[in-house]
Amino acid sequence: MKQLTISLLTLVMLTMLGSVAVAQHSAGVPTQWKPGIQRPAKDWDFDGKRILGHIDHDICLWDAATGELVQRMKGHRERIEKVQFSPDGQLAVSSSWISDGPMVPYHSNDTRTIVWDLRTGTSRWSWPDQVAGEFSPVGKRLVTFSRRPNQTTSFDASIWNIESGRLAVRLKLAEGSSPYWDSLHFSPDGKSLFHVTSSGATLFDASTGKRQARVKLNHGLQHLTSSGRMACFELGRDSGQITVVEVATGKTQSRLPHGQQGVWYGAWHHNGSKLAAFPIGGPIHIWDVATGRFVTGSPVGQYPYTAAIISPDNRWLAVTWGGANVENVDIPAKFGLYDANSGQEILVADRPIDSQMIGFSPDSETVLLVGSEATTYRAFDGRRLLTVALTRTSKRGGH
Repeated sequence: MKQLTISLLTLVMLTMLGSVAVAQHSAGVPTQWKPGIQRPAKDWDFDGKRILGHIDHDICLWDAATGELVQRMKGHRERIEKVQFSPDGQLAVSSSWISDGPMVPYHSNDTRTIVWDLRTGTSRWSWPDQVAGEFSPVGKRLVTFSRRPNQTTSFDASIWNIESGRLAVRLKLAEGSSPYWDSLHFSPDGKSLFHVTSSGATLFDASTGKRQARVKLNHGLQHLTSSGRMACFELGRDSGQITVVEVATGKTQSRLPHGQQGVWYGAWHHNGSKLAAFPIGGPIHIWDVATGRFVTGSPVGQYPYTAAIISPDNRWLAVTWGGANVENVDIPAKFGLYDANSGQEILVADRPIDSQMIGFSPDSETVLLVGSEATTYRAFDGRRLLTVALTRTSKRGGH
């Protein structure tokens, strides 16, 4: 893979959009499956034992321990936008789509969502003009972005019944809504649906499709918590603030000035209680939202940063950076692992320039990087556990 030349504007856009995830709930309360899982690359997934990804337009399932190709599933004719395991791991969803404007002069040849049976490698449902959002908490429904008739850049949303393959509910989204920047998330109890954009969130009734509430936020590092709050690390010319807003009521739960300026990158703890953020080349700051206090940890690499995620148990922060040419200087591709509560460095390692971070396993024990090879690291000490090549053909007689 060739190195990329990245401008400061690109980093600013990535920083302002931030990250979104549905977080853990307390014991005894239904939770979104893999509640704290963040996937920097939406077209890959990892359940701790298997890797779900693609070769060209084919959806592939690999054994993470051996690199063996278990299934290679055909049905898409366009670039893969999204893959995800179902809550019980027996199914998977994939979507093909490419943004076609107005700034990107492409046309999607096949906008489609397919639900796969991973035991047989066959398609259960194939829905045209849909781009997947996520499964419901128990996996009986799937929400998708639905392309509007005769339009290419605006989408509404649809909720599908996985058992019957039928459309259950349609939801009207704001003009210009798109899977390119936006995301769709079920609440932990599955009764509500959140449409999250770079400027806030809209709450819908998942049974009727009726819009219930909407909140707007300034641009920044955003996060949707399991309690239905939007947390945002805002940056202003003079100073910024950390804001937490209840989506259903629009009420501000907290507003904490942080006095920081410039371009920052980072990730929220999944319950929204803490934020791990850092400026270009600077140290990690861990803010406690309840008290307003922060601790300063280790510095993080060099611009450009390509991903920053928190483990499902809120203990570890993983960051990738480099692999690009900045002002005629080649920045080495690196992977860093840090304590998400103290900001202290656990590991900084070289990574192949063609690799990307897939993310943590659901139990937070390991973190996976995939490129020409798949490498698994142990989270608590950064030890490299395994490196395997992902095969392109199956020993079971597949493609």
